[in-house]
Amino acid sequence: DFVTEIAAEVPMQMICILLGVPESERHWLFEAIEPSFDFGGSLKASITRLSVEEAGSRMFAYGQELIAAKRAEPGDDMLSVVVNS
Repeated sequence: DFVTEIAAEVPMQMICILLGVPESERHWLFEAIEPSFDFGGSLKASITRLSVEEAGSRMFAYGQELIAAKRAEPGDDMLSVVVNS
């Protein structure tokens, strides 16, 4: 239970912090793209190829929105530095 409830999300949370993803969107982002992660079937055994492709599309769309936001209002994070250099 610890892995599925807490530990699986920790690496994504750290990446979100580095990229400046707003805290209010971090859990949603994890849930949206989690099917694209390979947990060896430990989290969701019913993950299909379609759900992985959909997760990739969501991640790409969110990334585009976040890049636009960081260009408009840069923050003190790695993504702001990269997109505004």
